[in-house]
Amino acid sequence: MLFAWLSTAAAAPMPETEPLPPPDVPTVLAISAVTYVSAALFHEGLGHAGACALAGGDVIGVSLANAGCDSPSLGVQRWEAAGGILGNGVGALITGIPLVLSPPKRGADYYALWLHTLVNLQQAGGYLLVGPWVPVGDWGTSGVLQGVERPLGWQIGLSALGLGITGATIPLAHHWGKPLFGDDLGASQPRRRWLTWTPWLLGSSLVVSSSLLNRAGPEFAVSAAVANFAGTLFLAYLPIFFAQEAFVPGKPYDRPPLSIRRRNAWLVAGAVAAASAFVVLGPGIGDYPNPHPVFGRR
Repeated sequence: MLFAWLSTAAAAPMPETEPLPPPDVPTVLAISAVTYVSAALFHEGLGHAGACALAGGDVIGVSLANAGCDSPSLGVQRWEAAGGILGNGVGALITGIPLVLSPPKRGADYYALWLHTLVNLQQAGGYLLVGPWVPVGDWGTSGVLQGVERPLGWQIGLSALGLGITGATIPLAHHWGKPLFGDDLGASQPRRRWLTWTPWLLGSSLVVSSSLLNRAGPEFAVSAAVANFAGTLFLAYLPIFFAQEAFVPGKPYDRPPLSIRRRNAWLVAGAVAAASAFVVLGPGIGDYPNPHPVFGRR
């Protein structure tokens, strides 16, 4: 709900007619941090831990890179493994619905909803696209497909679904991004690169580096890297391979793009997200085998 509150916290300004200023760097960095930390929490906390609890398991702990679940049966294990992308789906809906039905007039707030929706959708699609073919992980033969005698059909079907979700984010990103970038693909390329490459690099790096402190072991930083750098790679690809008219659906956008100005609320939220990633959420909350790297307690 943080995104909904921040995007409606102030009255909308009048439409701007002056030349579009560059995006405010600290605000973009802050939104990037909040988005990736939030997406990880939707996946691990609401998704895996929530599915574990609902299916009858005991939640052991939650971090930005894993969620521990004491699963009494194979069915619970499968539900817990599948819950991650369901959490990402909820995260996408929470910001995608207001983005479509009541888009913010402030550029920073609009960008935050746009980015959060895309990151969650791409992570969900990425897990389905690649996960069924990886022995370890949520959707491999140690996760959802555990115990399936002939998994090939499931692997192909799940990968096709993941490819469809990932592919759908490309036209959606362009269509929903028109208030941020306008219709001129060539002139908006520097802005597109800044608003996609920055969150991909910063947000992924934040989650991965904080996961090195994971109390279940630093090896979980590897899965965090796959989920973030690889899982949202199409965000970085957007201005490189998909900056053509064929990928831009919808009617022409005849208004000037929204400017992303300094928003102190996002600066505070970004600082809290970054600090909590290293101090609390990266190491993990709950009953982990190793002591906390800062507080020294289990």
